[in-house]
Amino acid sequence: MGREIKPFLALAEEFLTSWRLDESERIHTLVGQRANHLENSVAGSGHSYAMVQAMRGFSQGAWLDELQGGLTQVRFMRELAKLSPEGLMKQLEPFKELLKRVLIKENLSVFVAGTQEDYALAEAGLLNFFTSLPSGEAALGTEVAFDLPAGPLGEAWTTTTPVSYVAKAYLGPAENDSDAAKFMVLSSLVKSAFLHREIREKGGAYGGMASYHSQEGAFAMVSYRDPQLARTLKVYDQAVDWLKAGHFSEENLKEAILLTLGNMDTPLSPVGKATREYSLLLRGRGLAERQAFREGVISTTKDEVRQAAEKWLSGSARVAAVTSKEALARDEKELPLPLTGRAV
Repeated sequence: MGREIKPFLALAEEFLTSWRLDESERIHTLVGQRANHLENSVAGSGHSYAMVQAMRGFSQGAWLDELQGGLTQVRFMRELAKLSPEGLMKQLEPFKELLKRVLIKENLSVFVAGTQEDYALAEAGLLNFFTSLPSGEAALGTEVAFDLPAGPLGEAWTTTTPVSYVAKAYLGPAENDSDAAKFMVLSSLVKSAFLHREIREKGGAYGGMASYHSQEGAFAMVSYRDPQLARTLKVYDQAVDWLKAGHFSEENLKEAILLTLGNMDTPLSPVGKATREYSLLLRGRGLAERQAFREGVISTTKDEVRQAAEKWLSGSARVAAVTSKEALARDEKELPLPLTGRAV
């Protein structure tokens, strides 16, 4: 609401200009709570962890996603939580310099969603807020090139769980590639017409999914609460063969296109629409680009799906599973590729 803009900006200014990292006991408690939350999330969200783990070798964006929100982050926070309050504060010392580099006016990007009256109230306040921030050398939005670290093509991360979460990922087209729209349809197609039947109905998992991640340039298949391990990996290979051979009907394709359009047109609140618009514009996805993508989805043909699968799903893939030692030992001889086992 418009009347809350002024106190909100005052609070934001205090947060960004008067931050402190000197309450060691409180910070130690918060780190411990965060580490505990992440530890407990692995068994319930293993599919998400397995997927980002499998995709991390395909692009810098995917690698950073895993570093900041994957099993690497779980293990990192666990090690931080083991430190004494004094030891933790020493580890956080570089973080102070990082905050000084990030929390400057040159890195600020703001959008306002509301009525015209709200905007009028916000404009003057934002100008004052902007001038209150320290100045420095802009760091955000700068491309930093680095080599992706090498890793095994197959990983099994073991924890205490009665089920498995199994992911297989391939390098996919970039967001601005002509195949991007086709791959969005391809992921809906293989999920609804193949994986659901083979992974859930026949394999007994709670779910079998496929997703194309345009920003990361990756395509992944993943199972949820899966009693299988080796069988699921074999199903993924069969799914790729199914796509390449075009063993799906025109009706299957039509349903996949409608599913894709439905996902693109998910109803949002006014502020949700504004937030999505802002995010898309920051990525350079204007109305023209989005309309071209939509038309690409609608016009997708069976041959285009088959050709896209042949082009992108023929290279080396990466596998990651969040599973148990027992399941890994049980299926070891049946696995289509060796999995390097390590504890979460």
